[in-house]
Amino acid sequence: MLFLLKERFGAIEHSQSGYTWEVKVSDAGLRIALEPMKPPKVTSPRAIRAEVRACQREAQSRISENDFGSGVWWRAAFSTRMSLGPAVSTHFMRLMSEHNHRRFQGTWSFGDQATVALEQVNKETTPVTIPAFDTSIVFRTPGPMAGPFSRRLAEERATNLRACVAFALAAPVEGMHPVFEATADEVEASLAVLATMRQLPLEPGLSLYDLEGLYEFREDARPEVGREAYARAEGCIYAYEQAMEQPSEHVALAMYISALEALANPNTSWRKNRSAARFVHFIEQLASSEIDETMSHPNFVQAFGSIASRKKFLEKLYELRSTPLHTGMLRHAVGGFFQTDTMASIRVSLVSGLVRTCFANFLRGPFSSLVGHPRVDPAAGGPFRPD
Repeated sequence: MLFLLKERFGAIEHSQSGYTWEVKVSDAGLRIALEPMKPPKVTSPRAIRAEVRACQREAQSRISENDFGSGVWWRAAFSTRMSLGPAVSTHFMRLMSEHNHRRFQGTWSFGDQATVALEQVNKETTPVTIPAFDTSIVFRTPGPMAGPFSRRLAEERATNLRACVAFALAAPVEGMHPVFEATADEVEASLAVLATMRQLPLEPGLSLYDLEGLYEFREDARPEVGREAYARAEGCIYAYEQAMEQPSEHVALAMYISALEALANPNTSWRKNRSAARFVHFIEQLASSEIDETMSHPNFVQAFGSIASRKKFLEKLYELRSTPLHTGMLRHAVGGFFQTDTMASIRVSLVSGLVRTCFANFLRGPFSSLVGHPRVDPAAGGPFRPD
């Protein structure tokens, strides 16, 4: 509607107070109050009221036909400068095994609606490189023009893209910077990069296309099936992003294991039923060979103790997530760099690696575990509630 009003009456000015936007359209005396989940409150002089209503009707008609215009281009910039300290100490082994070979450089396509420009500050090749890089993401969101609602959508999309880039680089993408409307030159440069189809990989052989492709889970599936698969993968990425920033081993492990649980947990009313059993069952089915590889690591016994079966190992992981959260024991020990428990860094690295392989396997073949389902799992009990 704002786009149509701008076409008809000229320049638009707006101000924000909390979640309310006050829009002034040119000098026509037209004002619009916009609040989330509420119809716009339009105040207009009698002379132009009919034209305003015609714009409202046309806007409603276009929306009903899924016509959101040509889209709006935005830019979000971030700067990562990790330093030798508790977070790097806790994640040192993970950075060595995951980040070193993911120090991507240059401008990449990220799906078909975004590009990512990466500039590595430290270009030297060393056994482990402390993350230091600049990130600029240019992306398009639905909408006919930049306005209060398209900006909110842009901020949500930038949050999602930042987490995906962090996953691709296996390093935090730091900074809380505003989202700006992209310039014409930035849009032109991004379109040129998108034409090359050089995709920034999330994992080898997987890109943002595969993540967002979960929406089209199967041609014969209901739309909510795709939304559910995507929501689980997205939750995994968000938890992984937060885990990478934690200096405490206990908090980091809780977040990494939550990332695994996000893949297993259904967004339904019965998700709390037998959640621990479902976690074990789901992850073992998702990544049995990868679990075996983790358990065969030379330092596995030192890091996790003598564990003979996948089931026991997964139960141990669930305990490493649950016990600190329920007891508050999320402490980070006092000590300088490398003065903390070396096994802490190895535990973090091994669990993080398992998260990445589970995420990749889920993208290649998403599925659900019915452990805890009140109709299918006799151990769950309780009345059936259709979801």
